[in-house]
Amino acid sequence: MDDMRNTSAPLYGKAEPATTKTTMSVREMRQLLGLGKTDSYWLLHKNLFEVILINDKRRIVISSFEKWYANQVKYHKVNGSPPGEELCKRSYSVPDAAEILKVKPETIYTLIRQGKLKTETADFCMRIPKEDFERWYRSQSRYRTAADRERDREIEAQTISIPEMAKLLGIPRKNVYGILDCKKYRDCFVIERMADRPRITKKSFKAWLKSQSTYQLQKPKKKRMRSRR
Repeated sequence: MDDMRNTSAPLYGKAEPATTKTTMSVREMRQLLGLGKTDSYWLLHKNLFEVILINDKRRIVISSFEKWYANQVKYHKVNGSPPGEELCKRSYSVPDAAEILKVKPETIYTLIRQGKLKTETADFCMRIPKEDFERWYRSQSRYRTAADRERDREIEAQTISIPEMAKLLGIPRKNVYGILDCKKYRDCFVIERMADRPRITKKSFKAWLKSQSTYQLQKPKKKRMRSRR
């Protein structure tokens, strides 16, 4: 075939020794993947792996075939290891990303359309590079992994948010930031971060409250009972 690679390897024109099998025939490749003739020759035309001539017959270099196999997920060996080992190490499929965040695949496609998640294409399959996914994940707080949700619950139980502290003291939120930045009180608070937002540990808040007399907890307002006519 005109577009096949014809190399001048030492084995060119000679029968390949059985003890050092480094290539396979097109037929062997076809059987390995469970393909018909048309599909197997279509793969050859794509130049996805290295093909050489031995005794005027096309042979597929096994190492290049395995490299291609490990970087795609469309074709599966009839008996053998699953495809995409290398591809899965560096990227997620849309269902993979949806499972990580416990959302529907449609949500991931929306994030992709919005330009928030970058993608690459491998054999017509859309993939999300793991580095880009992790970078996006760290930049936002709306979507959480199961592990982070569990961690968030633990942190939330032991801390209060800035708005919660403002409500407890009956002061504006900006005043809370002033307290946290104040040199006098700065070292009193232990700050945890949840989804990139600061939260004050309840223990340090109570200790600070006892150490000063300027701010006090506000008593909750009693609800008025409506009189019945």
